[in-house]
Amino acid sequence: MSRNRTRLEHAKTWSKRLLVLIAGGTAVGGLLWVGQVARDWVCRTPYFQLKSIEYRGAQYFDVEAFNVVLLRTFEKNLLRLDLERIRSVLESEAWIKRAVVRRRFPDRLVIYLTERRPAAVAAVDGQLYVVASDGVLLDVFHSGYGDLQGPIVRGLRNPARDRAGTENAVRMETYLRLVEEFRASDPSLLQRISEVDVTEPERVGILLVDDPTPIYLGDRDFLARYRRFEANRTVYLELRERYGQVEYVDAGYRDRIVFHTPQTPAEQKNSARPGPELTN
Repeated sequence: MSRNRTRLEHAKTWSKRLLVLIAGGTAVGGLLWVGQVARDWVCRTPYFQLKSIEYRGAQYFDVEAFNVVLLRTFEKNLLRLDLERIRSVLESEAWIKRAVVRRRFPDRLVIYLTERRPAAVAAVDGQLYVVASDGVLLDVFHSGYGDLQGPIVRGLRNPARDRAGTENAVRMETYLRLVEEFRASDPSLLQRISEVDVTEPERVGILLVDDPTPIYLGDRDFLARYRRFEANRTVYLELRERYGQVEYVDAGYRDRIVFHTPQTPAEQKNSARPGPELTN
């Protein structure tokens, strides 16, 4: 008799547990069903459909063209938009240094942009480009950028090449140091320079507006080294007259300047003023 009673009690206990499980499963299923219905409604309702995109901080970036891309490739529902992916796509654009994307319910997207700014004109692979201060090529140069001041940059690498981004950033930093050094002292001096070659940042070269001879200034003290060249300009002009050309001038030393000529007869070596050297 006691065995039957024990079995009956066990059966009642398991029956209760089963009922609890069934009730719990039904509740969970109900919640999932409600969630699915709510999700389907959210996807279908026009209330959360993207209707406007506002850009803040855009001056050069073509927002109209990007809108076409965004509306073609991304979800139209504001709740389902992948904001991180939009940010990533924006920051892959040359003009965009940083982007922040925010929803504004019920139907608006606000995009905050930090743009790169044109810093110089660069000659790369035979084409002129507008370049930012961090070495990123922004656009092909055209008359709309005619107000850019300063010498042309040479020596930046094509962005498609390996490590071009890192190297171009270093080269542009060198270029900007030179430009600022000249501008801070006498802006008119900067106007005499046609090009700055940063192919080798440790041996920066310049070309003057009216002279094709490269002048190398090393990697620092650019203005002081250029003034040393200016102080020996008479020697330079005499050598150019005598030999027809001076192949290059190396003013990248602390205490001397070297004029490299096609040939240097021995009797001419002693004619140079103290300081300048002739090399062949």
